[in-house]
Amino acid sequence: MLASNRMGEFLIARRPRLKFRILALLAFLPLSLAAETIDLTRNNIYFRTGFDPAWVAAIPHGQDWKNIPGSLNGNRRLQVRELTEHRRSFLSWKGEKPEEYTFITSFHLDQSPDALPALLAGRIGMNWEIYLNGKLIHSEMRPTPKGIQNRSRHNLLVPFDRHLLLKEQNILCFRIVGDPDFEDTGFYRSTPYLIGSFHDLSGEMDDTIDLIVISLYCFVGLFHLILFLRRRTERFNLFFALFTIDLFVYFFQHTTRIYGIISDSTLIYRIDICSALLILPLAASFLDSLFILRLSTFTRFGWAFTALLFGLCTIAPITFVDDLLLIWQVSLPIGLVYCMFVIIRELRNKVWEYLSIYSISAPRAVLRAMVRSPAGNLLIGALICSVSALFELYDVLNEARGITPTLYALLLFVGGGALILANRIMEVHKKVEVLNLDLSDRLQELQSAHERIKHSEEKYKQLIEGSNEIIFTLDSGLIMRSLNRSVHRHLGFLVEELIGQSFFDLLFQGDLESGVAVDLVNRRIRDFVQDGQAINLKVQLKAKYTQEPREFSVRLEKIAVNGTMQILGKAMVVIEDSLLRYFVRENQKYVMGNYLTAAEELCQRIVRNLEKYLDLSRVTALRIGLREMLINAIEHGNLAITYDEKTRELSSGNYLEFIQTRQADPTYRDRKVIVEYELTTVSVIYTITDDGAGFDHVAMKKREADAADKIPESHGRGIVVTANAFDEVNYNAAGNSVKLIKHFRR
Repeated sequence: MLASNRMGEFLIARRPRLKFRILALLAFLPLSLAAETIDLTRNNIYFRTGFDPAWVAAIPHGQDWKNIPGSLNGNRRLQVRELTEHRRSFLSWKGEKPEEYTFITSFHLDQSPDALPALLAGRIGMNWEIYLNGKLIHSEMRPTPKGIQNRSRHNLLVPFDRHLLLKEQNILCFRIVGDPDFEDTGFYRSTPYLIGSFHDLSGEMDDTIDLIVISLYCFVGLFHLILFLRRRTERFNLFFALFTIDLFVYFFQHTTRIYGIISDSTLIYRIDICSALLILPLAASFLDSLFILRLSTFTRFGWAFTALLFGLCTIAPITFVDDLLLIWQVSLPIGLVYCMFVIIRELRNKVWEYLSIYSISAPRAVLRAMVRSPAGNLLIGALICSVSALFELYDVLNEARGITPTLYALLLFVGGGALILANRIMEVHKKVEVLNLDLSDRLQELQSAHERIKHSEEKYKQLIEGSNEIIFTLDSGLIMRSLNRSVHRHLGFLVEELIGQSFFDLLFQGDLESGVAVDLVNRRIRDFVQDGQAINLKVQLKAKYTQEPREFSVRLEKIAVNGTMQILGKAMVVIEDSLLRYFVRENQKYVMGNYLTAAEELCQRIVRNLEKYLDLSRVTALRIGLREMLINAIEHGNLAITYDEKTRELSSGNYLEFIQTRQADPTYRDRKVIVEYELTTVSVIYTITDDGAGFDHVAMKKREADAADKIPESHGRGIVVTANAFDEVNYNAAGNSVKLIKHFRR
């Protein structure tokens, strides 16, 4: 928020010391230099244009010299442009050539000092030399290819040999070279201009505390910059970081340490002005982004105005920059008023919010808003900063005493920004504590759930692995993904041998199994995959070490596992009927439609009790023979499918669709198959009758017998297979009814 080298004085140059004021009151007393400090602002000083070495050793006389009396209150500025007739036009781009000027004053000593003497000058510029009693004690005339480099200094401490001092009157001469229209030419600062002990004066110049405060601005800025880089949505952290870093640059270049880094005072002056120009726009941007989450129209206009001044400051002559400084100083109160308006408006909103939500008194609402809201955290610091800035502006424009409370007042404003962060951290800490408690509860719940899951897994493992059923899972392609150990007990396969194999590879497809029967099983499984309806079927599964398959009752159903559909299968060995030992005889009759799947199920049913009289292999052969006869009754009898039609459709892979077409045909759909079944202790008799026209069974038996070993097709061998399984196969004359007989004791 503040300005230039004199604006620097406006913010930070040397603060007047209480000690200086006390010494100034006593300066008129003829005391020893070893014990007292002499205030040169109380002594007369002589000024004239030009310089001659002959002038440096005596008090001047004549009309060419202007006698400037000392200041009774110790405040006196000696600027060349106020002592000469040079009057440059405002905002004139043209600058004057450097000219020489001479200032001469004197001071008195009663005795020679014991300590090392020194001169302390509040501000001197632009280029200069100092003579004591005719001897040059310090020079800052630095010629360059472009002229003499600007070597303005503030808080200049020049030690000199005490042997140069004379008893009673001593002559101090200043040779000044500079632009007569530039403020720095001459002695801009009112105070201090002292002669005293080097040790005492250097102690008065100690700026360690100032440097600590200035460094705090830098650290706070870098910290908030890191916060912004971590959370880029919080733009107020970025503006606050740039604001405090800019304060660091502004205040640091007002310390004497800057001369060890940059020797050209003109460059220092431009940095001073540019950094001061940025303070208010950055502060306004910080407040806007914190409270309204965007830059206001006023702030955008302020940035445009600042950009114009900033650009001119980098290229304009130094005297023109001086005019820009004055423009900035005049506009400064407007920016301060806007910042205060933004803070007070937000604070008012918070007070109303607390009044409406908490139903508390107005004083308590104001106090709570001051403590807990960002606007309240910033208000006091912003108010003190505004008053300090306006006070320093007045001092710069009038007395230039170098009073700079803004350095510390801004620390209150920055502290308010840090307090916002502290409050946010406290809120986050409270939330973290709540979350930690919640997390602790959840961890206990998770641990308990983990124990339950572990127990369930062990129980599940015992249930699955201890089951006598073969339990397995298939993917959508019917590839086996998991099995329990029961597969090894029943079929002899290791689990690892079957993982990755197709379920169809496990189905038994012996020589006696017709292609249609196998296709029916495959079709039912594929239909299940498509429609998802659970199915139950009896199938024969391969055994690893024996030629005989084992018959299982299999159930397949779809389940969802981690969002993926899988197939759960259970295969249970068909268990012998426990009542079979009491069985003697059975006589049944079935009437069925033209459904091939029903034929397989019926065959399973009507051979179930044969195990009392026959071994399993013979029962299987009878079941296959029965199935072939039932399929023939449906296909060639009721549906009137010829041998050639079946061959053609099987070759094309459309046979099951062809059967479905015939089953829906009104000519055939109402036809039935009658199965009569009689089981005694000596034999079993099956009679199968269809509603078809019949066939020449004698010719067919002869043809199938002759071609049984030659036909590669998967059909045409049903009569031969059946004849091999049963003792008698007898057809009626029409050929639409067959009687199958199997004797148990022959």
